[in-house]
Amino acid sequence: MAGVMGGRTTVDIMSDDDSTNCPGSDDEGDIALGSDDNPGEQWERHVESHQPSNYNYAMTAPIRVYGDEDGERVLLDVLDPVPAMPTILTKKKHRAHIPERRDFPFNALVARKVSKKEIENEPKAQKAVKQEWDRLRSKNCWDEDEVYEWSEVANWAKSRGEEHHFGHLFCITVEKNSELPQDNPNRKYKGRVVFQGNQVKDQNWDVALFQDLGSNPATMDASRAADCYGCAPGHNVEVADAEQAYIQADLRGPPTWVCLPRDAWPEKWIKKGFRNPVCRLKKALYGHPDSGTFWEEHCENTLRA
Repeated sequence: MAGVMGGRTTVDIMSDDDSTNCPGSDDEGDIALGSDDNPGEQWERHVESHQPSNYNYAMTAPIRVYGDEDGERVLLDVLDPVPAMPTILTKKKHRAHIPERRDFPFNALVARKVSKKEIENEPKAQKAVKQEWDRLRSKNCWDEDEVYEWSEVANWAKSRGEEHHFGHLFCITVEKNSELPQDNPNRKYKGRVVFQGNQVKDQNWDVALFQDLGSNPATMDASRAADCYGCAPGHNVEVADAEQAYIQADLRGPPTWVCLPRDAWPEKWIKKGFRNPVCRLKKALYGHPDSGTFWEEHCENTLRA
């Protein structure tokens, strides 16, 4: 891009791989330096003299300083990279969430989110949601026989000076392998009922405070230590997934009451005319801030027993 300008020192501002194009011709890409010139200031004036274009610019670029020796252009020095992003205007195109062309040659293992409207019109999705609610009911995750109005429980807690937590359950519905043809049996709807951990209130309608116990997931060191043990002569290791792990553990701490979505209410709740019913949460359901800790303690105690 740059040329020799009357024996004076010139600089090029380029990307590390020399693939970044600067606007203008070879001569326009040069910046003449005097003895007291600052490369950064010269670059700012150079950018101001050129209108923004569709060329690609790196966020930072090294400055290559050239000189003229015996009529030949010689690289004298490479200065530290200077910021380029603040001086160049670029327009980003909208990124499609589901692009027509897939950039990766493999599946990303991402399930497609299913909207409420699609659930209402798709029997298979409705079946998946019902199976998830029934599965958790069979594990006694909450007690539907101990049901009261939210306001009643809050008033009881206030009168007794006790701390109670109130939250909501909701079902996340996705479609696995949605990229496959419609008649492919591997396309399946999956429901997952979770506790909405970011909207938990206490009896005074204040933000609920948790025990902040903190979970400690397995580290890479622990995984590598297990692999090392399995590689030793006569040793072996296996990997297993705990079935419905979190809800194996009991929920501890302040009593927690949950609201179920209207379409998940038992028939007896509807007949009794409840307006805003809550029931007691008994298991460490997914989404509760302390569920991970309760599961880890339960797992460790079980393995050590």
